[in-house]
Amino acid sequence: MLKVARTRLAAMPQAECMEGDAADLTFPDASFDIAVSTQVHEYVADMEKAVKELHRVLKPGGRALVLDTDWRSIVWHSSDKARMERVLQCWDDHLADPHLPATLGARMRRAGFRVLRVEIVPMLSPRWQPVSYAAGIMKTIRGYAAANGDRHGLSKEEVQAWYDDQLRLAERGEFFFSLNRYAFLAMR
Repeated sequence: MLKVARTRLAAMPQAECMEGDAADLTFPDASFDIAVSTQVHEYVADMEKAVKELHRVLKPGGRALVLDTDWRSIVWHSSDKARMERVLQCWDDHLADPHLPATLGARMRRAGFRVLRVEIVPMLSPRWQPVSYAAGIMKTIRGYAAANGDRHGLSKEEVQAWYDDQLRLAERGEFFFSLNRYAFLAMR
C-alpha cells in the first residue's frame, strides 16, 4: 500500500508516506489539522488506544475522518448459502473487528472526539462488473479462504466452488453484491 500511495503522490512534494502503528503514533501532540483513515481501524487490535492516539495527534479543533467496513452488512447472492456463510466467517478472521462501525462512534466520543456526522458509503454491484470492488474482493477472499479455510471446514476445492458459483451467477445475470462502509467525521 505504501508503494501504491508513493506512486500516486509522486508529483506532490508536500505529501509523505510513512509506515506506522495506529495504536502508537510517532508524532508529537497536536501535530495535525486533519487526519484521514480509510479501511485501517478494522485491522487494529487495540482500538481504544488507536482512537486516543488519533485524538492526541490532532490540534484542538482538528478533524478526523475514519472510514471502515461493517462486514455484517453484506448482502451477497449465492446458490449455496451455507458455503457462503463459511467463506465469509473465514474472511472475518483476517480482521481485528469485522463489525467496527457499530462501536466506533462511542469509542471516538470516549476518546474526547465530538462526532459530527456518520454517513453510509455503499459498495453496490447489482450486476456483475469485472472491474469493480465486488470482483476484486472476490479474488482476495478466494485467496485468503483457500489459505485459511481449514479452520472453518473449507477445502481449497470448496473455496474454488464458491468462486465458480459467483461466476456462474454472473453469467446468468443473477449476481448481486452489496456492502456498507461507514464514514465518521469527528472533531477534537
